[in-house]
Amino acid sequence: MLQEPDPQRAFDYQESVPKTMEVSINDNGKTLKVPAYGERFRGIDANAVRQALNSEGISNEYIDKYYNMFQNDIRGGKMRTDILAIIAQQFGFDIVDVLGVLDSYHGGTTKSTVRMVFDPNRIKIIN
Repeated sequence: MLQEPDPQRAFDYQESVPKTMEVSINDNGKTLKVPAYGERFRGIDANAVRQALNSEGISNEYIDKYYNMFQNDIRGGKMRTDILAIIAQQFGFDIVDVLGVLDSYHGGTTKSTVRMVFDPNRIKIIN
């Protein structure tokens, strides 16, 4: 029997069970903090990323090299988060904190910090 899709979930989350896990993160690596106050997680302001990288001592010339590589993924001044992750890793960051971002599947106004951790060995699930 074919089950109707749940309209509250995206197609790729069918039959998933909501769950939150408590974790600890070894955050002694190099962290990039990107202020995205009020932005949606799907499109981070490319200038905010540039400023965050500049504050870590990375030159505009070096940043431009990577922005030009991904120019099809940075449009209208917005950067896809997977591209942010790639660029951050290229600059040697272990973690990216996207601060004050709106990250909700159904929209909303709750601002959160979304943390990208590139090495899963840095994450420990607390039972």
